[in-house]
Amino acid sequence: MRKLFLTIVALLMMTATVFAEEYTSNAFGYSLNVPVKPLAVVMNPSFDTSRRGEMLVFENEGIHVKYGFIITADAFNTNAVPDFNKDKDNIIVAYIDKLKNSGAYERVEFTNLTKGNRAIIAYTAREVEVDEDGDGKIDGVATADSQQVIAFFRTPGNHCWSVQLLNDVINAKTVDEFKNSLATFRDLTYVEVDPKAQRAKERSEAKALRDQEKAAREKEKLAQKAAREKEKSAQKAEREAAKAAKKK
Repeated sequence: MRKLFLTIVALLMMTATVFAEEYTSNAFGYSLNVPVKPLAVVMNPSFDTSRRGEMLVFENEGIHVKYGFIITADAFNTNAVPDFNKDKDNIIVAYIDKLKNSGAYERVEFTNLTKGNRAIIAYTAREVEVDEDGDGKIDGVATADSQQVIAFFRTPGNHCWSVQLLNDVINAKTVDEFKNSLATFRDLTYVEVDPKAQRAKERSEAKALRDQEKAAREKEKLAQKAAREKEKSAQKAEREAAKAAKKK
């Protein structure tokens, strides 16, 4: 009984660790639950200055990041990558095969982040074939110091994001924790609109436009009427002036 109790406590502590903190990025407009409070946040950690994002450091040893996330906004061209939630399966499968055949990834999988939102998770290759002299032939194999896991997905506002896991130990446990964090990702720039409220707003805007157009027409009619009255008054004044001139 005591052993069962301790096991339950350990599981509860593990769950609490996975969802220990909610991190909110005001700079890039997103939030997600992270295992622990970040020790540091590094802006635009990539050498590619065209990329926008930040690195959350959870554990480090000097300048070496032992555990962290790299979150990138506008991570991919929306026209070049299928919509994992809307496109046909054969289009998505073809894209996954393309990634697999690129040589950059050891493994590529399709996963549900949340109900209705799917992502691709790619594991970088530990060994990469290299052409050292540029003659188009493979000269050897380069072994990476560490493996990385990268998730690509869209948020409801059709914004393109990637979240990269940095961890000295990539195994089922660390990847599951990574997926748990991804499932809590929220794009704070997206405001969900209630369909009924949206339709009511559209009807209200359409009525306001019709009222404006009606008011403009009425204003134009009044202006035309005033112009006619003014013209009549001027003609009448001319006739009276002509009569007065004859009498003289």
